[in-house]
Amino acid sequence: MKINTKQNEQLPLVIGTNEQMENIHKLRHNVSFTCYTQAKKLVSEFIPIENEEDFQKSFVAYVRNYMNSDQALTYKTQKAMEELSKSATLLQFLEKRYKEYKIPEGLNYDHVIKTNEQLEAYQYAVKLCDLLNAHPLGIKSLRLLEIPLIKENGKYTPDYDKICSL
Repeated sequence: MKINTKQNEQLPLVIGTNEQMENIHKLRHNVSFTCYTQAKKLVSEFIPIENEEDFQKSFVAYVRNYMNSDQALTYKTQKAMEELSKSATLLQFLEKRYKEYKIPEGLNYDHVIKTNEQLEAYQYAVKLCDLLNAHPLGIKSLRLLEIPLIKENGKYTPDYDKICSL
């Protein structure tokens, strides 16, 4: 994680990235994308998916609307509709999972300082981190202190979540 250590910055100031949340969202996106891909593969075996946006809104509604349209009558075969009906529960499950894990696009994972109080706490935390990291014996425990710090890989860094929530 890259830390912004410039002292005389204008607000708002990006001081780092919330990598944990970014990674969680990447994992959730992967689950959502897998469900979408599986649903698309399942449905496209029986009917064409002509409108991706409508299909993404609701897999089940897309199939239902297609089957109720006049256009569906030309593509329907008894066997295909029976197979698609057998897959309805799976399609409902995939849609539920897709919506549950879908993450909106364009989220920002930056830790941003917006107030002078946050900036002051951040600057103090950076200075303290430098001081603690330079200590020849190290510091064994900071649990009793209210200093917004995190220890990562043996080094102290500012706790961006605590600073930004001031």
